[in-house]
Amino acid sequence: MKLTQSRLKELISYDPETGEFTWLPRKTLAKHLWNAKAGTYDKLGYLRIKVEGVQYLANRLAFLYMTGEIPEGKIDHKDTNPSNCAWYNLREATSSQNSMNSCARSDNQLGMKNIRVKGTSFQVRIGKDGKSYTKTFKTLEEAIEWRDTKLLELHGDFANNGEAK
Repeated sequence: MKLTQSRLKELISYDPETGEFTWLPRKTLAKHLWNAKAGTYDKLGYLRIKVEGVQYLANRLAFLYMTGEIPEGKIDHKDTNPSNCAWYNLREATSSQNSMNSCARSDNQLGMKNIRVKGTSFQVRIGKDGKSYTKTFKTLEEAIEWRDTKLLELHGDFANNGEAK
Protein backbone atom coordinates (compact mmCIF):
# COMPACT_ATOMS: atom_id res chain seq x y z
CA MET A 1 0.00 0.00 0.00
CA LYS A 2 1.32 3.43 -0.98
CA LEU A 3 1.96 5.85 1.89
CA THR A 4 -0.34 8.87 1.70
CA GLN A 5 -0.07 12.30 3.28
CA SER A 6 -3.07 11.62 5.55
CA ARG A 7 -1.65 8.28 6.74
CA LEU A 8 1.76 9.85 7.37
CA LYS A 9 0.13 12.59 9.46
CA GLU A 10 -1.62 9.93 11.56
CA LEU A 11 1.72 8.34 12.41
CA ILE A 12 4.31 11.11 12.51
CA SER A 13 4.51 14.81 13.26
CA TYR A 14 6.86 16.97 11.19
CA ASP A 15 8.09 20.38 12.33
CA PRO A 16 8.86 22.36 9.15
CA GLU A 17 10.94 24.92 11.06
CA THR A 18 13.34 22.40 12.62
CA GLY A 19 12.95 19.49 10.22
CA GLU A 20 12.33 17.08 13.11
CA PHE A 21 10.00 14.11 12.87
CA THR A 22 8.35 12.62 15.98
CA TRP A 23 6.16 9.58 16.43
CA LEU A 24 2.56 10.34 17.38
CA PRO A 25 0.89 8.34 20.16
CA ARG A 26 -1.14 5.33 19.00
CA LYS A 27 -2.25 2.01 20.41
CA THR A 28 0.16 -0.09 18.33
CA LEU A 29 3.23 1.94 19.31
CA ALA A 30 5.00 1.27 22.60
CA LYS A 31 4.31 4.14 25.02
CA HIS A 32 8.01 4.90 25.50
CA LEU A 33 8.17 5.78 21.78
CA TRP A 34 5.26 8.23 21.87
CA ASN A 35 6.59 11.67 20.91
CA ALA A 36 10.10 10.22 20.42
CA LYS A 37 12.17 11.43 17.48
CA ALA A 38 11.62 9.24 14.45
CA GLY A 39 14.36 7.65 12.38
CA THR A 40 18.08 7.07 12.45
CA TYR A 41 20.94 8.78 10.63
CA ASP A 42 22.96 6.82 8.08
CA LYS A 43 26.73 7.18 7.62
CA LEU A 44 26.24 10.02 5.12
CA GLY A 45 24.10 12.03 7.55
CA TYR A 46 20.69 11.36 5.97
CA LEU A 47 17.78 10.72 8.32
CA ARG A 48 15.97 7.51 7.41
CA ILE A 49 12.55 6.68 8.83
CA LYS A 50 10.84 3.30 8.60
CA VAL A 51 7.08 3.68 8.15
CA GLU A 52 4.89 0.60 8.00
CA GLY A 53 7.84 -1.59 7.03
CA VAL A 54 9.21 0.70 4.31
CA GLN A 55 12.29 2.86 4.81
CA TYR A 56 12.15 6.44 3.52
CA LEU A 57 14.58 9.33 3.46
CA ALA A 58 13.21 12.00 5.76
CA ASN A 59 13.58 14.69 3.10
CA ARG A 60 11.12 12.74 0.92
CA LEU A 61 8.70 12.36 3.82
CA ALA A 62 8.92 16.12 4.42
CA PHE A 63 7.69 16.68 0.86
CA LEU A 64 4.87 14.17 1.30
CA TYR A 65 3.91 15.78 4.60
CA MET A 66 3.93 19.34 3.22
CA THR A 67 2.70 18.88 -0.36
CA GLY A 68 0.96 15.52 -0.50
CA GLU A 69 3.48 14.22 -3.06
CA ILE A 70 6.93 12.66 -3.06
CA PRO A 71 8.96 14.12 -5.95
CA GLU A 72 10.08 11.74 -8.67
CA GLY A 73 13.52 13.35 -8.90
CA LYS A 74 16.07 14.44 -6.35
CA ILE A 75 15.59 16.59 -3.28
CA ASP A 76 18.36 19.09 -2.72
CA HIS A 77 19.41 20.42 0.68
CA LYS A 78 20.18 24.09 -0.02
CA ASP A 79 22.82 24.22 2.74
CA THR A 80 24.31 20.85 1.59
CA ASN A 81 23.71 19.40 5.07
CA PRO A 82 21.79 16.13 4.57
CA SER A 83 20.72 16.16 8.23
CA ASN A 84 18.88 19.48 7.86
CA CYS A 85 15.35 18.60 6.77
CA ALA A 86 13.80 21.96 7.65
CA TRP A 87 11.28 22.86 4.96
CA TYR A 88 13.07 26.10 3.93
CA ASN A 89 16.19 24.01 3.21
CA LEU A 90 14.58 21.52 0.82
CA ARG A 91 13.82 21.88 -2.89
CA GLU A 92 13.14 19.63 -5.84
CA ALA A 93 16.11 19.24 -8.15
CA THR A 94 17.33 17.34 -11.15
CA SER A 95 20.45 15.20 -10.72
CA SER A 96 22.41 17.93 -12.48
CA GLN A 97 21.10 20.67 -10.17
CA ASN A 98 21.77 18.52 -7.13
CA SER A 99 25.39 18.08 -8.31
CA MET A 100 25.74 21.83 -8.84
CA ASN A 101 24.98 22.37 -5.17
CA SER A 102 27.82 20.25 -3.85
CA CYS A 103 31.01 20.89 -1.93
CA ALA A 104 34.61 20.55 -3.02
CA ARG A 105 35.82 16.98 -3.45
CA SER A 106 37.84 15.57 -0.58
CA ASP A 107 40.85 15.01 -2.87
CA ASN A 108 40.93 18.65 -4.03
CA GLN A 109 44.41 20.10 -3.30
CA LEU A 110 43.09 23.54 -2.42
CA GLY A 111 39.84 22.43 -0.79
CA MET A 112 38.12 24.77 -3.24
CA LYS A 113 35.41 23.66 -5.62
CA ASN A 114 36.13 23.92 -9.35
CA ILE A 115 39.71 25.20 -8.88
CA ARG A 116 42.91 23.19 -9.18
CA VAL A 117 46.60 23.97 -9.30
CA LYS A 118 48.05 23.64 -12.78
CA GLY A 119 51.83 24.19 -12.66
CA THR A 120 52.28 27.74 -11.32
CA SER A 121 48.73 28.81 -12.21
CA PHE A 122 45.16 28.04 -11.21
CA GLN A 123 42.67 26.35 -13.50
CA VAL A 124 38.92 26.75 -13.09
CA ARG A 125 36.62 24.17 -14.66
CA ILE A 126 32.83 24.37 -14.45
CA GLY A 127 30.42 22.05 -16.17
CA LYS A 128 26.81 22.34 -17.26
CA ASP A 129 24.71 20.23 -19.63
CA GLY A 130 27.71 18.21 -20.78
CA LYS A 131 29.76 21.29 -21.65
CA SER A 132 32.90 22.28 -19.76
CA TYR A 133 33.98 25.89 -19.23
CA THR A 134 37.69 26.12 -18.44
CA LYS A 135 39.97 29.09 -17.86
CA THR A 136 43.45 29.45 -16.35
CA PHE A 137 44.61 32.31 -14.12
CA LYS A 138 47.91 33.51 -12.68
CA THR A 139 46.48 34.26 -9.24
CA LEU A 140 44.09 32.40 -7.00
CA GLU A 141 42.10 35.60 -6.41
CA GLU A 142 41.41 35.98 -10.16
CA ALA A 143 40.40 32.32 -10.38
CA ILE A 144 37.99 32.64 -7.44
CA GLU A 145 36.40 35.79 -8.88
CA TRP A 146 35.84 34.21 -12.33
CA ARG A 147 34.59 30.96 -10.80
CA ASP A 148 32.04 32.67 -8.58
CA THR A 149 30.72 34.81 -11.46
CA LYS A 150 30.55 31.85 -13.86
CA LEU A 151 28.89 29.58 -11.28
CA LEU A 152 26.13 32.12 -10.72
CA GLU A 153 25.69 32.59 -14.48
CA LEU A 154 25.52 28.85 -15.24
CA HIS A 155 23.99 27.36 -12.11
CA GLY A 156 21.69 30.14 -10.89
CA ASP A 157 19.97 29.28 -7.60
CA PHE A 158 21.95 26.03 -7.39
CA ALA A 159 25.34 27.77 -7.64
CA ASN A 160 27.65 26.63 -4.86
CA ASN A 161 31.28 27.68 -4.70
CA GLY A 162 31.97 25.11 -2.01
CA GLU A 163 32.29 27.59 0.84
CA ALA A 164 30.19 27.21 3.97
CA LYS A 165 26.69 28.58 3.57
